Amino acid sequence: MRIVCLAPEIIPIINDLGAINRVVGGVYYGGRWEFKRVGTYTKCNKEEIKALKPDIIFTSTYLQSQMAKELASEGFNVVHFNPLSLSDIPLTVKTVGEIIGRIREADVIIKKWYDTIEDIRNMSANVGRVKVYFEEWDDPPISCVRWVSEGIELAGGVDVFRDLRKEKAEERIVDIREVVRKKPEVIFVSWCGKRFKREKLMEREGWQDIPAVREGRIFRVEPEYILQPNHRVLVGIKKIQRVLMEVSHACC
Repeated sequence: MRIVCLAPEIIPIINDLGAINRVVGGVYYGGRWEFKRVGTYTKCNKEEIKALKPDIIFTSTYLQSQMAKELASEGFNVVHFNPLSLSDIPLTVKTVGEIIGRIREADVIIKKWYDTIEDIRNMSANVGRVKVYFEEWDDPPISCVRWVSEGIELAGGVDVFRDLRKEKAEERIVDIREVVRKKPEVIFVSWCGKRFKREKLMEREGWQDIPAVREGRIFRVEPEYILQPNHRVLVGIKKIQRVLMEVSHACC
């Protein structure tokens, strides 16, 4: 099977299913795997894709939905995913595994997923409901997507912008003055594609009054382990939980 994977979040799934050698084209993924680059996250070169003669094309999220429709209309075999919550992720793994003939490998990943979820849930008893602000982007400030918000709560924290669990980034833009009013005790940052600069947060008007800023509790979570809806988000959630446990113990 020849796969063109335009969704970076699906690439680790294919890799961990032991089928990365079947990917003949995709978008940039940090040079970790070798395949022909046929576009960006929102734009693709259809002629280059056609030349690769893919048996299937994987796309994902609302940002790629239009591209998926256009490719399908031109006769390509397209499978589009749109995981929004943590519960959607094992379903994505299962579907990819079934499509590429790696069902047993998918079952192994899914079992580990649920075992890890249970471990995290059990450990959350050691976290004192710490208030968390998670920033996905800085300009404008954007709060976290649903699966990250769910991950914060799974880890034992409280997402101060839980009410903004929206799919589209523009629906999650926050007012920096509202962050001040929410008084988060910990801030996590994961600016996808942009280097994190702590001073940019520290210089925001009024932010010295935020407990997390005042106490230096600002932490970066690698985007590939939290912002991409695949099984590896549990790595980021476990990091969040470790920080929340440390803060809880320090406050006691």
